[in-house]
Amino acid sequence: MHISHMRDEADHLLDSVKETIAIGELGGLPTQITHHKAVGKAQWGLSEQSLALVDAARARGVDVTIDHYPYTASHTGTAALFPPWVQEGGKDKMLARLADPAQRKRAQADVAKSIEFNRGGGNPKNIQFSTCGFDKTLNGKTLADATRMAGREVTFDNAAETAIEIQEKGGCSAVYHAIGEEDVRRIMQHPAAMVASDGGVVAFGEGVPHPRNYGTFPRALGYYVRELR
Repeated sequence: MHISHMRDEADHLLDSVKETIAIGELGGLPTQITHHKAVGKAQWGLSEQSLALVDAARARGVDVTIDHYPYTASHTGTAALFPPWVQEGGKDKMLARLADPAQRKRAQADVAKSIEFNRGGGNPKNIQFSTCGFDKTLNGKTLADATRMAGREVTFDNAAETAIEIQEKGGCSAVYHAIGEEDVRRIMQHPAAMVASDGGVVAFGEGVPHPRNYGTFPRALGYYVRELR
């Protein structure tokens, strides 16, 4: 079976769905589009098109299925705010690029766009740190909080600079509130979809974890099934 973390769940969502389906179709393997979602306001509503791609593939005999979690927030490292060109080659090369003034300025512009249109859901307050190894006082704080703590006005550019400084110190894991509720419901109702937490076992009291680690199935059954029918 082919289950991969899709290449892009934001700007290139539909291309990534096509690619994931193609891998299974050409390889003759059942394929799972895992924790399917549409990240960033610019992508809200695209699940209608992504699910149409799934339906078309299934209609021609491809065994493609979906899993999802019942939340409007994703969870990953702060490196997700940075474009591939910044991260290419690993941590040391990334830090070297950020130390170069010209490349840092370019990176800041790209991160600011990611905060506004992609992972940040249009506001630095939508990015909430769950675990910051270098500074535990940031756990539970938002990127907006951290920007103010750094003595800056909360703008996309200033938040991007704060994110760069955080990444230079080792980065944090974060919860990104950037998914549309309508997309969550549409994906959940698809007949080829199943519920999956995309979470792990987190020690109680450590950090401020995404609730999906503990609440995925109670939320799916309690809120979406019993309350919303």
